[in-house]
Amino acid sequence: MIVPMKKVTLLVLASDREKALTQLQQLGVMHLSGRVAAPSGSYADLKRNHVELLKYINALDERNMPENNDVRIDAEAVCHELGELSLRQDELQKQSAKLAKNLNLLDVWGDFDGDMIKKLRKEKGIHIYLCSSKRKQMEEVKEKYPDAAVELLSSEGGICRFAVVSLADIDKKTLPLAQVPGVDISPVKIRSQYNTVRDELEKISGRLDQLAACRPALVEYSHVLEEKIDFAAAADRMAEYGQILALGGFIPADDEKMLRDAAEKNGWGVMISDPEDGDQVPTLVKIPRWARVVQPLFTFLGISPGYDEIDVSAAVLVFFAIFSAMIIGDVGYGLLMVL
Repeated sequence: MIVPMKKVTLLVLASDREKALTQLQQLGVMHLSGRVAAPSGSYADLKRNHVELLKYINALDERNMPENNDVRIDAEAVCHELGELSLRQDELQKQSAKLAKNLNLLDVWGDFDGDMIKKLRKEKGIHIYLCSSKRKQMEEVKEKYPDAAVELLSSEGGICRFAVVSLADIDKKTLPLAQVPGVDISPVKIRSQYNTVRDELEKISGRLDQLAACRPALVEYSHVLEEKIDFAAAADRMAEYGQILALGGFIPADDEKMLRDAAEKNGWGVMISDPEDGDQVPTLVKIPRWARVVQPLFTFLGISPGYDEIDVSAAVLVFFAIFSAMIIGDVGYGLLMVL
């Protein structure tokens, strides 16, 4: 059956905001209504922290759970560490991808000392250009710059990779320059940087594996944050009228006396009335014990009646009982015919 509801408006002193919300939370009978028009900083911070926490929990899901995962932690400190590790991991992964790309571009040229090339250009006036083209273009470069040395380094798929060495500075637009990070960059140094980045990523991964033991505690902390978010949202729903705060919502009709007693005890103003047309009344369904067997079906289908609708759970149970009996009967007749 659908439980009848009552519409409630509570009036409390602004100075008793948190105390009143705590008392209501302990009663657990009032469904708050209204929207958070202007979320406070507290609500926004809690919401952001909760989103980040869920992201960390999902990330730890992908890691092997240590055997000893019953650990007590400072959840906020762990979240802070996970945030720093996540940011650093993203940064290092970008660096690793960039370095790997540069290594792939430079590997075909073999190992060379970029510092030495830079030194030769600066101190000796010797310019070195790395080029890539078909052999015909390479021959054209030789003819165009007879005073320069053109050395073939490798050839693959009809593409020649060669170096042009000249005592004079050559206009780069006239050369088929290869797409490389630059001759000033040493493949040895890039490979060393790449290995350093990969080592740090391995350390971060190892630390995340250790923190996977904290996942159950972080899940519990997420529930704590959810309660704080609900509390902050409730505080933001309170309409302010000077020193008076108003909070609206709905309660089951059977709990009216409980709320009135709490209001009298805590000095709240309370107004209780029947819901009006157009009110978005929450639905509380109490299914008789004998009909609860059908509840998993409604949960699976995601079906629940509205406040002004009819609860059909008992009717559905009777229908399925008859329908199942018919199916079982048909199966029995079928087996007899087969035999």
